[in-house]
Amino acid sequence: MFAERSQVADRSATSPVHQGGFLGLPTSGQQVRAEGIVIFRFDADRVAELWYQANDLQIAAQPG
Repeated sequence: MFAERSQVADRSATSPVHQGGFLGLPTSGQQVRAEGIVIFRFDADRVAELWYQANDLQIAAQPG
């Protein structure tokens, strides 16, 4: 996580278990890896904008 002026950025990764249908794929019960980036812009101590980027196809491409 890093910040500059009114913006804060965070890169995150998680490893959930695929327990429900996703992108038309059947449930696998396998652990998958998901990564993303979130950027917040603050104005007067409140979140004014939020941008989120993730690669959902990264989950679909994992063996399961």
